[in-house]
Amino acid sequence: MIMTTRYLRKALRRDTGLWWGLGGLILGLPLAVGATDTKRLKTLSLEELAQTPVSIATRQPQSVADSAAAVFVVSRDDIRRSGASSIPEALRMVPGLNVARINASTWAVSARGFNGRFANKLLVLMDGRTVYSPLFSGTYWNVQDALMEDIERIEVIRGPGAAAWGANAVNGVINIITRSAEDTRGNLATLSLGDPKRGILGVRHGGALGKGGSYRIYGKYRDQADGETFAGIPAHDAWHGGRLGFRADGFLGANDSYAVLGEWYRNHKDQSIQTPLPQGGSDVHQETNRSDGGHLLGRWSRAHADTAVSTLQVYFDYAYQQESHSETRTLDLDFQHRFAPSGMHQWMLGGGYRRVRDTVERSDILWMSPADSTHQWFSAFIQDQIRLDSAWRLDLGARMDRNDFSGWEFQPSARLFWRLSPQGSLWAAASRAVRTPSRSERNLSALYQTLPAQPPQRPLPVWLVLEGNNTPGFDSEVLNAYELGWRWRLDAWLSLDLSGYYNDYRNLRTIEPRSLRLAPRLDHLTAPLTLGNLMDGHSYGLELAADWRPRPDWRWQLAYTYARLHLAPRPESRDPLARAGERQTPRQQLSLRSTYDLSAALDLDLWLRYTDGLDAPSEGIPAYWSLDIHLAWRPHEGMELALVGQDLLDKAHPEFRDESGNIQSTQIPRGWYLQGRWNF
Repeated sequence: MIMTTRYLRKALRRDTGLWWGLGGLILGLPLAVGATDTKRLKTLSLEELAQTPVSIATRQPQSVADSAAAVFVVSRDDIRRSGASSIPEALRMVPGLNVARINASTWAVSARGFNGRFANKLLVLMDGRTVYSPLFSGTYWNVQDALMEDIERIEVIRGPGAAAWGANAVNGVINIITRSAEDTRGNLATLSLGDPKRGILGVRHGGALGKGGSYRIYGKYRDQADGETFAGIPAHDAWHGGRLGFRADGFLGANDSYAVLGEWYRNHKDQSIQTPLPQGGSDVHQETNRSDGGHLLGRWSRAHADTAVSTLQVYFDYAYQQESHSETRTLDLDFQHRFAPSGMHQWMLGGGYRRVRDTVERSDILWMSPADSTHQWFSAFIQDQIRLDSAWRLDLGARMDRNDFSGWEFQPSARLFWRLSPQGSLWAAASRAVRTPSRSERNLSALYQTLPAQPPQRPLPVWLVLEGNNTPGFDSEVLNAYELGWRWRLDAWLSLDLSGYYNDYRNLRTIEPRSLRLAPRLDHLTAPLTLGNLMDGHSYGLELAADWRPRPDWRWQLAYTYARLHLAPRPESRDPLARAGERQTPRQQLSLRSTYDLSAALDLDLWLRYTDGLDAPSEGIPAYWSLDIHLAWRPHEGMELALVGQDLLDKAHPEFRDESGNIQSTQIPRGWYLQGRWNF
């Protein structure tokens, strides 16, 4: 009780306005509402998991077992029993994903290589809404801090999804799907206390809305403590923040349905920043950066009499990042229509429009030219699922995008599915995907490093300035991908999912040094480092997912990844670090989870992970093992108490170094926390 009181007092001092909002939600909970979400989550059988409908591969609902793609689903029960308190933690279950923590608030997440803080070849969606930053095509994972109890499932496709989702869906797509308001009626309160997660508080209330609708309102607050530097001393990387949001779902007549979602968030994160000094050298200073924003999304669907379905989605997003001194405003429209003209064909077609306006304020080390910018994207796609016979299916798709950075982009895909037997299937795919240049790659200038004057050889300081490339010759990165997969299920106790891939990359980014020039102020020389497309490469790998249930109350889940990446700078490239990306991809990863029901009210879950070492450009990251434990007890219906231990095999270990080198990477400490969850 003393610990709880201290935590709440500290949180109230930090974000008074947010806590007034959370207090209003709590005070507004009608205690008379019956508990509609108090039953224990049911663990799906292997057959039910195989038949779980997903839409991430082709936008059309189909079961996991029938998908001609490397699809993996993290269920709501998987999230609960893992003890994960953030989305990146839950993504560690997925084979083929590279998930590493840089510091308390910063993650590096990618698929099939090319990992980094600014990883840009992975498209991330939340309820179909793209959440990557248009400034650099990557994701701020601390901003996507959803209430974990509201996540229904996380669908992941490793490999290209560009024919369905467009540019930047190169090495994979993640779609985080939240629960409908109908499924979250009643009240929920959660509280986690421990170290280094000092506290996580969540509240939710849901109820009926009119005759055919439901709604929920929710709030969340997180307080994360400092980690440790590589020297073993406390780091300046704590973060805290919260969010308030709502969702409404319902029906308008017999054929029309709608969903409206909105959220506002605010975060503060501490960082140790290394910045170049004008006369040479660098300075490390501590700062606290704020990020806030919100979004509003509306979705309407109509089911036609001929089994066709039309869906229109519109959303607006606002984001502010103090770290990059940027504001972005995004308007996005998406329409799709699905119909079956015959039993042999299942068609889908649609299109979209996106408009992004951003403003980037100039700082001493970073500026955009121009500072204000507006860009537009247009897209159209078409797909056909062709049922060749009872065992064979061919999925064809293509997407055409038009953007202001690289013009027209064509991204086709062909996927072949073969049902070998009721227990097994094979699939093969060939796809093309592109990653278009981002605003930063076109217009950014950043002071990367300064070299002091050394007369007479170097009479003035030299500023190394990373510059974007706004010339017509700077083009999109291109991937041609080839995949093969096999699935097999033996009755209700064993399933295997194996996929292999070969990726051929063209026009990969390089940083090319240019000739020295004298600065206008005549007080230093500028050594430009300009982005180019002077590297190719290829990667290949295997990904295995196995699910074994020796008993109805005991489940084992294995995920294994083997990946190799080879980069080949062209002869004209002068980038000394062009091949650094090879050394930031672990060759092997292993995840082994055991979930065991000790009784009807007591669960014991163990999670063992292994990650190969990284040979980073400066100092490497050694290989490491980690072990998590989750012990949950339900003394009453609707109430759960859990003890969670994370990274228990050592006091602290590093997982990744920031590839830009300007923020301090820290070690991930051993952690314990208590969690209470109450549905009423």
